[in-house]
Amino acid sequence: MDDCIRYRERLHEWVDGELDGTFCEEVDTHVSLCPKCADAAKAVEHIKLLVKAKARRPRVPENLEARVRQTIAIESRRKPSYPRWTGRKLIPFAGAAAFLFVLLSSYFYPGQNQDLHAMVSSHVFDSHLRSVNGESTPEWRFDGSEKMTVFMTKELGTEVRLLDLELLGDCLGEPVTLQGVSFEQCGDLRIGKVFYRFGMEHLSLFVSPLSLGQQDGLQCCKEGRSFSVFCCPEESLCYYFGTSLDAEKFQKILQDCFCPQE
Repeated sequence: MDDCIRYRERLHEWVDGELDGTFCEEVDTHVSLCPKCADAAKAVEHIKLLVKAKARRPRVPENLEARVRQTIAIESRRKPSYPRWTGRKLIPFAGAAAFLFVLLSSYFYPGQNQDLHAMVSSHVFDSHLRSVNGESTPEWRFDGSEKMTVFMTKELGTEVRLLDLELLGDCLGEPVTLQGVSFEQCGDLRIGKVFYRFGMEHLSLFVSPLSLGQQDGLQCCKEGRSFSVFCCPEESLCYYFGTSLDAEKFQKILQDCFCPQE
């Protein structure tokens, strides 16, 4: 744990390639072996790409969107190759591709919900990681889910539902505690974040006023080495879950507890 803290303090320098010598090799080795630090490094790199994308907004040719769509369509027909994340820096092409995606999204799809969904999924992933690292804590605490539900419904301006602690505890096989709630900004969206805890594990529930249309079941929308993000879309809201539990197992648990199929 002490090693994790020591190395995470230097992850920003490591991602930028500013570390030299033996210490750089130590960070390489540790990040390759520690799933949580690997995800932390990935989150740092992702945040840096977002910052660069917001800082640089060049003029885009009118026909660039059509060319990009055509290229994506051609590439999607080819057999994909997904290199395994080892904790080391992403190859330059992958970094450039991620930067291009963020840049183009800000120009072409400012109002399309699918792209907002991708942005919120990344925000949820990073925010849950901060909870696990102790960098994100609740702003408000309530005695039970009922009062918190009323508070969040008023704050977000739409009816909100939360997890049934007793039912979730039965599904997980251990008691679940409700720690509190805070609100975060993701672009123009104000998102409610509910903090749960069971044993040593963190579970984050994010309530986003984003309409993706009613869909059956729970969708896995982002997955790292040790963290996953799921979403349960409803008519006027989308619920996101951040967890470090086994993705397949947790998906079934949440499916049964929160958004059972009709």
